[in-house]
Amino acid sequence: MITISATLLGKLAVDNACERCFWRKFYLKKLPFDHIPGSYSTYDKAEKLAVEAWISSGMTPPWMSQFGEIAKLIPPPHWSRFHFEHGNMKVRGVADFICVLVSGGLLIPDMKTAKFSDAQEKWIPTYATQLGCYALAAEAQGIGTVEKLALIYMQPQAEGLDSDKMRDDGIAIMHKALMFGVDRNDERIHALCNRAYEILSKPLPDASETCQDCQRLEALLQLKEIPTP
Repeated sequence: MITISATLLGKLAVDNACERCFWRKFYLKKLPFDHIPGSYSTYDKAEKLAVEAWISSGMTPPWMSQFGEIAKLIPPPHWSRFHFEHGNMKVRGVADFICVLVSGGLLIPDMKTAKFSDAQEKWIPTYATQLGCYALAAEAQGIGTVEKLALIYMQPQAEGLDSDKMRDDGIAIMHKALMFGVDRNDERIHALCNRAYEILSKPLPDASETCQDCQRLEALLQLKEIPTP
């Protein structure tokens, strides 16, 4: 049995996914220069706390109401208890939220701190796979029936610094929410599980001629002297 994160499995869902990079990311775990600025984790935590407080007070955030009225939140299980199995693969992860709708079904949203752009749009298949894995995990663990999946882009607004954002103790930056539904495709996820097992159960795949990361890595390994201008 191979255990993989929903996030990494989603990397296979994009067009021209590099199997060599996928194999290395799985077995190396931590890649060189793979660092996330601390500010992003701070924003992420603040956004989640705000949503939790909003729903705990008995109100559905207006920008989430398009998916129905939220009755309550279920604390997301630890990743070690939030998983599903398909064939020889176990897929696990951690959901941002598990919302119980008034209808009784579940809404699982995933929050991203970024502006939605063309560059972000290419990652939608990755995020959709991630959310689909959470749906399968929630149902496999008996949490409930997942009715809806959604992506929430919390977009920092740097333009137009009004006086109400300029405070004595700092600057208040607004995060404008953009939320849209994601289609669930269990068959697609199962196919990705099969493909992942095939890749990971064999030696390192050949380099892809179109993968820029593979090309950059080779250039890094070959760099031993000051390059000639």
